[in-house]
Amino acid sequence: NESAYALYKSCGFEFIRKFDCYSLPEKQDIDITHDVRIVTPDEDMWKKLVSFWDYTPSWQNNVDSVKAVMSSFIIAVAFENGEPVGYAACDKNSCSIAQIAVAKDKRRRGIGSSILAFIGKNTPSKGMSIGNVDDRNTSLAAFLKHYGFKMTLVLHELEKKL
Repeated sequence: NESAYALYKSCGFEFIRKFDCYSLPEKQDIDITHDVRIVTPDEDMWKKLVSFWDYTPSWQNNVDSVKAVMSSFIIAVAFENGEPVGYAACDKNSCSIAQIAVAKDKRRRGIGSSILAFIGKNTPSKGMSIGNVDDRNTSLAAFLKHYGFKMTLVLHELEKKL
């Protein structure tokens, strides 16, 4: 929306970063090879899960926003030896993923794939989506594209200093 963008810029808002949105029209049949469970994270677990992030999510997808509507979400956590190693927070009906991350030292072992498969099998929607992926997060973009997600929208985050 170029006119809205111009309006915000004229009011002193500045470009901060770009977000990509992805969609998968039909869920893939992926094997779950890791221990993934639905949990309600406590504060300590949230701190651990946040440590897996490469970039801070948009305000719409941050931890406080997810907690505010927790009853609408599935929080699927992958465990190794009783410790969280990855997770996803997604809408339990639409399978719209707000957050997904795997510990940096545990990547490329099928953990993310197991999480994706788990949330796919535990939500009723035909497809999946993920919005507001920081465009600098090239590893997540490659992961999503590997499973057939297509970029559907590009958004700009703007901010005004008060």
